[in-house]
Amino acid sequence: MSAPVQRSGAGRRGIAVAVAAVWTAGLAYVAWDVEAVWGIPATVAAACAGCLLLALWPQALAVRWLQAWLWVGLFCFAVVPPVYTLIADAFNAWSPNRFMCGDGDRLVRCRMIGMEAFAVPPAVLAVAVVYRLRWRDAAVESVATALALLIALVWLAMSL
Repeated sequence: MSAPVQRSGAGRRGIAVAVAAVWTAGLAYVAWDVEAVWGIPATVAAACAGCLLLALWPQALAVRWLQAWLWVGLFCFAVVPPVYTLIADAFNAWSPNRFMCGDGDRLVRCRMIGMEAFAVPPAVLAVAVVYRLRWRDAAVESVATALALLIALVWLAMSL
């Protein structure tokens, strides 16, 4: 068996930048869309800070695993809501009553209805895990995590 083909440095960096852009944009969307009590943005900020602190000890296997799972959790938290919104908007344009339920003589908006509610989270988790295993770029990830920490701190300040 031959070894798997490795992407070039520029290709890896491009994928890492794209994933970082999606992640930070997703987190910015969640911060803008979710009016949360201070606990959610504080937890996100603590997880981002934890990722940045754990990056200082890349030699320890347990630290690397903890950092990886913190990052995967943050990625899923930031990306799943915008993907739901894109799906809902696309289906709403295609079939305006798709997310409506009858309430007597009027229609009211129901939340996510359908298989997409069950399919999106595992798909986003799979993307995050594959990215971490194949295309991770530590420098890009550190910059994106610092930007995510800034977003979370602004979100926290707005929710207090």
